[in-house]
Amino acid sequence: MAGIRMVGGRLAAFVAVCGVVGLLAAACSSGEDAGMAGGGEGGGTVAEATGGDGATYDESQGYAAQSASGRSAALAAPALQTAEQRVIKTAELELEVAASDFATAERAIRDVARRLDGLVQSAAIDDTGDRSGTLAIRVPSASFEAALNELDAIGDVKRQVIEGEDVGEEFVDLQARLRNGQAQERVLLRLMDQADTVKASIRVQRELERVQQGIEQLQGRLRFLADQTSLSTITVELREAGAEPARVGTLGRAWDEAVDAFFTVISAVVVGAGFVLPMALFALLVALVVRRVRPRLRAQ
Repeated sequence: MAGIRMVGGRLAAFVAVCGVVGLLAAACSSGEDAGMAGGGEGGGTVAEATGGDGATYDESQGYAAQSASGRSAALAAPALQTAEQRVIKTAELELEVAASDFATAERAIRDVARRLDGLVQSAAIDDTGDRSGTLAIRVPSASFEAALNELDAIGDVKRQVIEGEDVGEEFVDLQARLRNGQAQERVLLRLMDQADTVKASIRVQRELERVQQGIEQLQGRLRFLADQTSLSTITVELREAGAEPARVGTLGRAWDEAVDAFFTVISAVVVGAGFVLPMALFALLVALVVRRVRPRLRAQ
């Protein structure tokens, strides 16, 4: 009996130990499950709190701020869009109309500019003989194609040249350089206030003038590009049928200028000769008289 009681006591102790181990295992398992649940939910909070793109999360405001990479990506799209929109558009047209339609065609060209919210930049009409002339109009870039279509219908198109220059990259670069220059200007202005000697003040003033001059040049270039991209230029050479075609384009204008310069030089030579020749004849006459009179004076 004593042996049976001893075996029964050991069996009860073994069962008790197994029960404690089971409870501990269950507790560990529940802790791991909780940890995994926290990792699936709470662990995911890190990714959610950053919004996946570097945005910080606030329970009351949602995604309130972006990281540097997020801000850079947000700023890149508007810059590229601006660059795509900065195009200088120009066109040159040569239109021929009947003699009776010349005045009507000229008014029609002016009307195109006015109707499309543009302007007539310049006009030069030659009414001597067969009439011809040049009108340069400027229209909003968005109406460039519409203006060309309307101008094509005014007369017989003999020549048409359309050009576009993309200056978007230059525009963005100038804006960045301008911001840097303005930042340098602010620093130099603070240094100017802090300068405690005349020598230091002069040195800062010189650097400030250099920076401000660069800022003015950048601003001037930006204003020019903004003007050229907001308004497109269309040059129309209008002439009657049978009139001599006007020279359009850079090469034609260069040739005309060269011819004008040549005749200007010839005119100057003729004018100079008209002044110098009588003086030269008078000097020659005086020299002949002196040559004849001098031997007689020596003989006396």
